[in-house]
Amino acid sequence: VDGRLLHLLRSNALMTMMAGTMLALLLAGMVVSSRSRRSSIHIKDQTWAVEQTMSRQSEPEYTPIEDSQKQVRDLTDFGYSPEVAEAIVNHEERARRGH
Repeated sequence: VDGRLLHLLRSNALMTMMAGTMLALLLAGMVVSSRSRRSSIHIKDQTWAVEQTMSRQSEPEYTPIEDSQKQVRDLTDFGYSPEVAEAIVNHEERARRGH
């Protein structure tokens, strides 16, 4: 290997360029990572809410028709189509009744 090539590889200029490149790549990765975290959709875990609605111990103080309409509205607001929301609510009601 030529001595000039070894001198170039060991020189401060090349090491500075390599360190700068690595730093730029690290910063770019951090920026991309922080942007992807901010734009992600956060969905709440509603397991307890579902278990409470399906438990037989809690008797509703309101009419089931209003409750099911509210559930359909909530599901459509969440992004489900009205038909799918009604099917989900109907299935939950059947499961609650034990059929």
